[in-house]
Formats: sequence, C-alpha cells, structure tokens
Amino acid sequence: MKILSSSILIIFITFLILPIIALFMHGHNLNAWVEVLSNYKTYEAMGMTVLIAVLSLIINVVIGTPTAGILVRHAFKGKKFVIALLMLPFIIPGFATSMGIYLGFIKLNLVETLLGVTLIHSIYTLPYYILIMMVGYQTFAEEYNHMGWIFGASNIQNFYYITLPQLLPSILVGSCLVLTISFTQYLNTFIIGGGEIITIPILMFPYLSSGNLRIGSVFAILFIVMNVLLVFLTELLVHHLSKKKTRGI
Repeated sequence: MKILSSSILIIFITFLILPIIALFMHGHNLNAWVEVLSNYKTYEAMGMTVLIAVLSLIINVVIGTPTAGILVRHAFKGKKFVIALLMLPFIIPGFATSMGIYLGFIKLNLVETLLGVTLIHSIYTLPYYILIMMVGYQTFAEEYNHMGWIFGASNIQNFYYITLPQLLPSILVGSCLVLTISFTQYLNTFIIGGGEIITIPILMFPYLSSGNLRIGSVFAILFIVMNVLLVFLTELLVHHLSKKKTRGI
C-alpha cells in the first residue's frame, strides 16, 4: 500500500507540480512582466476571455439544466439517440467538427464575432455540463416535488425552492468545468474568431510557438490565476445561493 501511495505521489509531482514550478521559473523575469502588463492588448484579451467564458456558462445553465432534467425524468422516442449525440465530442476530433461549424457560421454571419465564439464554446462545453447535471437529477428524489405540489406550490416554485437547491452542487461542478474548458479553447476561438476575437490563449500561443518562453510563461501564469479566480468566485456564488435557497425552504 505504501509503495502504491508513493507511486501516486511521484506521478502527481511529476505531471502537475514540476510543470508549474518550471512555468514560474521561466515567468519570474521582471522585464517580461512589465512588457506584458504595459500592453493594453493584455487587458483586452483578459476581459474577452472572461466575458466569453461567463456568457458560455450562462448558455450552459439556461439550456443544459432543463435539458438534463428532461433526459432523466421523461421517456420519449429517440432518447438513447440524443444521449448518444452528447457523447460525440468525446469521440469525434474537435478540428473536424469545428470546420463544419465554421462553414455554417459563415452563412449565418457569425464568423469573427463575439456571439460566434461564444456559441462555439457553448457547443463544446454543453455536453459536459448536461452529463454532469444528469447525474445531479438522478440523485434527486422526486418525492420532494410531490410534497411541494401537495402544499400548493407551482412548477416554478417547486423548481426554485426545492429542485434548484438540491442541484446546486452539480451546477457548481458543471460550471467550473465549463469555465475551465472555455478558458483553454484556442483552436475553436482561432477558427471562428478569425483573429478578430483575441483571448489569452490566442495572445499567448505565438510567443510559445516562437520560443519566447519568458513572455509565454507570464501569459500562462496570468491565465492560471484568472481561471482559478473565476472558478473561486463561481463557487462562492453557488454556495451563497445554496444557503439562501435553504433558508427560503
């Protein structure tokens, strides 16, 4: 058992801790930080990255939450086919689907627009969110809703005061995953954004590909900090809503 624990610890350090240490070793150069932080494009990219991630999250919550409920609670023809479609992002290479979506977005005039990039991020994150929410619905007891209806609650009141508080842990996990995936999107953002929508990965990649590790490492550190802060704020918001809904019940 000790050997297994030691092996896991070594693997954890090798593949997670050491790369982060190497990143900070390359990114501790003061001149590199001054160059990055004095560039207005850095702040535009940071704001655009956060904006796209938050908008994608909103789309996921609004569409994915009721969709997961329908897939879990109701039986209908083609249900297995719909669930199978949710697995396609795990099977089909992202580049292949991105090109197909790109051709469709050209006809809809969504290429090189904020809406287009937001939609492509949502398309790739929605299956993950729905699958996580389906697990949340599967662990939720329908008897609570029946009790609400018995006491005269409407469907909206039932969802807001009974279902939603029970789903908040799943929403938190799904939200963190959506934000993380959206933050790491480079290829989709580049294809649909066409170089007009600049995010941190778009700004960072040329430095890394050209071998400028000092500037690239600074952008990578900023990228990590932004992701952690946004996920942390999302967790605080969900916990706040959870306490509020619990008191409301």
